[in-house]
Amino acid sequence: MKSFYLICFATLLFFAGCDNGSELLTNVQDAQLEKPNWISLPDIGGMHIENSFTVTKRINGTQGGSLTMNESYAGGPFGNVTIDAELIFERGAFPGNKYISMTNDDLECTVTLEPSFDKFNDLVTYSVTYTGIDLTNIDPNNVKFAYIASNNALKYAQYDELNVDLSNGTIQVINALIPHFSRYGFVN
Repeated sequence: MKSFYLICFATLLFFAGCDNGSELLTNVQDAQLEKPNWISLPDIGGMHIENSFTVTKRINGTQGGSLTMNESYAGGPFGNVTIDAELIFERGAFPGNKYISMTNDDLECTVTLEPSFDKFNDLVTYSVTYTGIDLTNIDPNNVKFAYIASNNALKYAQYDELNVDLSNGTIQVINALIPHFSRYGFVN
């Protein structure tokens, strides 16, 4: 009789383990399906050249301040790619002084803002313009400005204006609200 109960218990454990494994696979597949479709930065002649830029500045969160990036590199369908960005902290955005970094990705129209903040006390906005990028096969009506939330989900940011100009390869967001620091960028 003990053997019978042991076999039943082992069988039950086996099927329970299989069920948990299938849920795990489903979650992994869902995570892969939810991977953001970030808009790409152009390479040069089929070769990608690292063009990641970082700016860092000490900001007094009580007084407010800003961090800007104005960079360019040769490449893309228009001969030159430019990145103009500004991160603005209103007075009281966070207590004390912190070194804030803004790093654009070298493959996609995204930026990583650091250090990690859960949320800000007051308004933080971000504006960026990429010019000279390849927007072939991009539907301007489907472009959104998004970020990775603290739970790793893709969220759409609130902003004043989003512009896409296919004729000169320009994509722009104005005054996107930054609820916390993470990765932000354009998705299609």
